[in-house]
Amino acid sequence: MGNTDILSIQLYTLRSLGELDRVLDTVKQAGYRHVETVGSQLDDAENVRTKLDVRGLKVSSSHVSLAALRERPDVVVRACRTLVGFDQLFMPAVPPEQRQSDAPFWRPLGCELGEIAERMRDQGIAFGYHNHHWELAPKDGAKTALELIFEAAAGSPLAWQVDLAWLVRGGADPKKWMQRYGDRVVSAHVKDIAPEGQNEDQDGWADIGTGVLDWRDLWQAAGRPPGRRARGGWWSSMTSPLILRRPRVPATLSSAAWEFNRSMERIDIGIIGCGNISHSYLKGAARSEMVRVRSVADLQMEAAREKAAQYGVQVVTVDRLLADPDIQIVINLTVPLAHAQVSLQIVEAAKHVYSEKPLVTRLSEAEALMLAAAAKGVRVGCAPDTFLGAGHQACRRAIDSGRIGRPIAGTAFFATHGMEHWHPNPEFFFKRGGGPMLDVGPYYVTQLVNLLGPVVRVAAQATMGSATRTVSSDPMKGSIIHVEVPTTVNGVLSFANGASVTITTSWDVWKHRRVPFEIYGSEGSMLVPDPNFFGGEPMLTERDGDWTPLDISAHPFGKPNRYTSAGAHVADNRIVGLLDMAAAVRDNRPHRASGKLAMHVLEVLCAFERSSAEGRHIMIETSCERPEPLRLGNGEEVFAS
Repeated sequence: MGNTDILSIQLYTLRSLGELDRVLDTVKQAGYRHVETVGSQLDDAENVRTKLDVRGLKVSSSHVSLAALRERPDVVVRACRTLVGFDQLFMPAVPPEQRQSDAPFWRPLGCELGEIAERMRDQGIAFGYHNHHWELAPKDGAKTALELIFEAAAGSPLAWQVDLAWLVRGGADPKKWMQRYGDRVVSAHVKDIAPEGQNEDQDGWADIGTGVLDWRDLWQAAGRPPGRRARGGWWSSMTSPLILRRPRVPATLSSAAWEFNRSMERIDIGIIGCGNISHSYLKGAARSEMVRVRSVADLQMEAAREKAAQYGVQVVTVDRLLADPDIQIVINLTVPLAHAQVSLQIVEAAKHVYSEKPLVTRLSEAEALMLAAAAKGVRVGCAPDTFLGAGHQACRRAIDSGRIGRPIAGTAFFATHGMEHWHPNPEFFFKRGGGPMLDVGPYYVTQLVNLLGPVVRVAAQATMGSATRTVSSDPMKGSIIHVEVPTTVNGVLSFANGASVTITTSWDVWKHRRVPFEIYGSEGSMLVPDPNFFGGEPMLTERDGDWTPLDISAHPFGKPNRYTSAGAHVADNRIVGLLDMAAAVRDNRPHRASGKLAMHVLEVLCAFERSSAEGRHIMIETSCERPEPLRLGNGEEVFAS
C-alpha cells in the first residue's frame, strides 16, 4: 500500500474556509480521500458522517481534548463508532497556562494518558499524544516534558502522533526521536518551516516542500518508523499551517501539499533472481528517489545473500517476498524459461510484475500472463527500457517531427561470437528461450516499434552455426554446451506504417564493420545508436547533406555512467522502465515498457524461427501503440504526471 493511499489532511487547519461543506469539497477537490477530524466534529458525528459519505471521504483519526476524555468518554467512543473506519485518537495539547509547567505536572499527565490509552484499547481504539515544541523544554535536569510523559506511561499502549516540524522548532532531531520512541509512533503530522524572515503572518510555517526541511530524508524516516504500524497501514496526516490566509489559499496549497507528498513516496519493490543482471537493477534502484528494493530472493540463497549484503537489503525466500504486504512491484530476473511461471506467481500474489526480457518464451504464455494480470487488477511491465534513453528518444523526436520525412526502410544489425566467452553461466542462452533473437532481438525490435510503430509481417531465415559451444569464461571454463536454438537469424520486418526493415542477429560472427541501426526516410537518413544502451550519438542527414549529430543533452538518461569490459563509456540506466511503471501506478496512467508492448515484440521475435521453419511469411496478430515519448528533463522527474 502506498503512502498516498493512507494520506489525510487535518480539517482544523482548513477552518478559515468556513462551513464544513466547503471544507470537505475543497479536500475532495485537492485529491485527499481521508481526513483527520477535531473534537467538536466528534460531538456532531452523525451529521459529519453524512457529509463525508456524500463525498466519498473517510476519517483516519481525530484530535480530542483531555477535558472530553475526562468528562464524556462514552460520547467520544460512540463518535468513533459512528465515523466508521478509524481507530486513532490523539490529545493535541494541554491548555496554554499549563505548557510551561514543571516536572510535577508532566509526570501525572503521562500516567493519566497511559490509563486512558488502556481504557481505549479495550474499545479497540489507539490513543496517543500529539507533540508541539513546548514539550521539548527540559523539566527535570536534562529530561524534557515529552520524555517525562512517555516515562510515566511506560508499560501502557500510549501512542505518539509525531509532529515533525514542531520537533524541529523545539530544537530536536526528528529522526533520533522517532528511532527512540518508534514503538509508540503510529502517525505523523507534516508541514514545513519557512526560511528565516518569511511567512511571518503564518507564524513562520510553510506548505510542505516549500520550506527548509529536507523532506527527501524526513519522509523516509516518517514513512517507516522502527516500531509498530497502525491498523490498516501507516497514517500520515498533512497539516496545512495556513490559518490567516484568504479561504482560497488553503485550498490551493492543500492540493500542492498532496501532490508533493505523493511525489515523495517511494514504492517498495522486490527482486526474484540474483544472477548477473540483478546488479544493474539493484544499482539503478539505489540511485532512485522513486523506488527502493526491500527484499531479494533466489533459489540459490547464497547468490541472494551476496546481493543483499552488497546493497543493504533483506534476503528472504520467494514465498516470503510474495507475502510481504509492503512490496508493490516484483522484478522477475530469473532465466527466460522460468519467466512465465515466476511472473504468474507474482501476479497471483496480487503484485505488479516487471520482467527482464523476454517477457516469456511462448506467445501462449504471454497471453495467459496478461489475462491473469487483468483478472487480478495488476500491471505487467517488461524490459528492455533502453528505448527511453536519451539517444533513442532524440531519434524518436526527430522522426516524429519529420526530419527524415516518411520512414521507408532500414537495417538493424547485431553480431558477436556468443555469450560463452564472457558470461559466468552462459548455458541458458543456447537453450529453448535463448538464442540471439530472443536475447538481443528485444532491444532492436522494441526500439523499432518505438520509432516506427507495430509490426504486421515477418519473413526470415535462421541457421545454427555450431551444434556445440565451448565455454572460455570462468567458472565454467572448458564446459561443452549443446546448442538447441538458431544462432544466426536474418529477417525482414514489415510495419503497419508501410516501412520495411532488414534485421540480423548472430552469435556466429568474429568481427564486422556494421552499425547497429539505420533508418531511411523520404527526406533523409538516420543512424540510431546501439539499443543495448541508453545514450550514444545519433546522426542525421537531410537528403544528400552531410551527416550531423543529433543533440541528446536535453533528454534524460543519456549521460555515460559505466565502462564496459571493452572500455566503452556508456549510459546504463536499466530500471527506468520500472520507474515509469511505478509512477504510472501512482498516477493511474499507462506505463511505457508495458506488457502489451512486450507481448507484441515477443510474437515478432518468435515469428522469425517460425518463418524459417515453415518457409513462409508470418502475419503478426498482436498490435500495440507506440509508447508515449518522454518529455525533456534531467532524470526521474520526467515520469511525473
